[in-house]
Amino acid sequence: MGHAVTSGAADAAWSAWPAPAKLNLFLTITGRRPDGLHLLQTVFQLLDWGDTVHVRLRTDGLIARDGDNAGIAAQDDLVVGAARLLQAAAPTALGADIRVDKRVP
Repeated sequence: MGHAVTSGAADAAWSAWPAPAKLNLFLTITGRRPDGLHLLQTVFQLLDWGDTVHVRLRTDGLIARDGDNAGIAAQDDLVVGAARLLQAAAPTALGADIRVDKRVP
């Protein structure tokens, strides 16, 4: 993990990154944080397969997803939201096109 998968010649501007999956064997809510999110106790198993995240650099500063993401509205897309938070924390004027090939429901 942590290394880009080499893309084909047609997609030379894209890099591909594994997003490993996990299977929750046990999950329980143990409380609530002051911000309203749940405190969890969990036991999980990492899996040998998962989704693939494809990223292509943009120089215009926009964060955009490529393709339809299973009917999820762009403003609700966690991948786009995470990319925007990373962009703000970096800070950078660069942006990215992002595509997720889903294998995990």
